[in-house]
Amino acid sequence: MAARALAVWTVVAAAGCGRLAFDPSGDGGTSGDDGSSTSDGSDASGPSCAGFDVCDGFEGALGANWTTLSTVSVDTAQAHRGTRSMRFQSPALLTNQSAYINLIDSTTIGAFTPTTVYMRSWFFLDSLPAAANRMYLISTEPSAGGNGDFLFAFSNDTDVFSQYENQSQTSGFPFPTDTWFCVVLHIDRSMTAGLLSASSDVVPTATLSGIATDSSSQPLAIVYFGISFAPINVQNAQPAMNVWMDDVIIHHAPVTCAD
Repeated sequence: MAARALAVWTVVAAAGCGRLAFDPSGDGGTSGDDGSSTSDGSDASGPSCAGFDVCDGFEGALGANWTTLSTVSVDTAQAHRGTRSMRFQSPALLTNQSAYINLIDSTTIGAFTPTTVYMRSWFFLDSLPAAANRMYLISTEPSAGGNGDFLFAFSNDTDVFSQYENQSQTSGFPFPTDTWFCVVLHIDRSMTAGLLSASSDVVPTATLSGIATDSSSQPLAIVYFGISFAPINVQNAQPAMNVWMDDVIIHHAPVTCAD
């Protein structure tokens, strides 16, 4: 697998706050004729997975589109629907240490190169990042490293961040802990006039529009879900934490929390 891009979110003291990015780096699934992948892990008690490019409730074998990085496992301690979910376990981190604990889809958006991508997930966090630390829960990145688009969770806020433009937009509220919540990350892919937006059932929508969200030389190809801490985003000692994820959809057309 190609080297992982590092998303770095920093605050620059000025008349306002700016965000900069730095990139030092450079189953049980079935495939349709169009290349789509629908896992057999869908939950019969919830809405149908039929018709989505990727849809997984992790109730059966992990879909063939998925790979895992670090301490990721199917777990029964928490579930949004059904009895199982994916669990991401991060150890305690010292300042400037990194942690990448991810469920990865490296086939769907690279194969389709859709103009629009929607990523829907239900999350359960047992804690938020420590003060001044910044964790991203979802990212889309090129296969060879480079810039990307990110959904960040802070101790006191949430944030969408375009590394192509070094721009971000906050929602004004943090995600909750010890309860399930939904997030839909929407990307209109463009080198000049794209859109990056995160909507949720618990925090206001955060949107960046009229910005670069993709690159012709390093197009988005991989989706990462889970716990991701770049070294510079760990400003203080970070306690161990757990994140659970369930009922994931990746699709080229709009999806909602009700799907």
